Amino acid sequence: MEKQSHLLLWKAVFVLILVGLGFGIYAASKSIDYTWRWERIPQYIINTEATTVRAPFDGTATLEKGNQLVVTSDYGDDPLILNKFDTLLVSNGDLVFEGDPLVEIENWNIGPLTWGLVMTLQLSVVSLVFAVVIGLFAGLARLSSNPALRYLSITYIELIGGTPLLV
Repeated sequence: MEKQSHLLLWKAVFVLILVGLGFGIYAASKSIDYTWRWERIPQYIINTEATTVRAPFDGTATLEKGNQLVVTSDYGDDPLILNKFDTLLVSNGDLVFEGDPLVEIENWNIGPLTWGLVMTLQLSVVSLVFAVVIGLFAGLARLSSNPALRYLSITYIELIGGTPLLV
C-alpha cells in the first residue's frame, strides 16, 4: 500500500512539472510581442497562384467560338491559339504587344515545404534500402567463419556504431 502512495505522489509531481513547463512556454510566447501571420503559411504547403500567359509577339487578339483565344501576329508568325484558360485578360479585337498578359490559368502546385517532405521521404526510402543491404552483408560477415570477413565486419560495425558518439 505504501508503494502505491509513493507512485501516486511521483505521478502528481510529473503532472505538476508538465503543467509548469506548459505555463512557462505559454508565458514566454506571450511576452515576445510578435504578430503571427498564419495566413502566409499555406502558400509554402500548396501554391494556388495563377499562371499568366503572355503574348509572344505583337498582334491582334480574336475570340473564337467555343472559348478559344487566337492571337494573330503582325509579322506573319504562326498564330497563338489558347483553348483552356480560366480568366481572359483581353477583349475581342484588342491590339496586344509582346509581353502583354493574355489569360490566366489557375493551377495547384506543391509548395517548398511539401516538396521538401516528398524529397525527405524519397531519400529515406533509398537510405533504408541501402541500410538493409549493407546491414545484411555486415551481419552475415560477422557470423562468418572466415576471419578476414569477420574482422572487417567488426571494424565496420564499430566505426559506424561509434560515429554518432564522435559527432
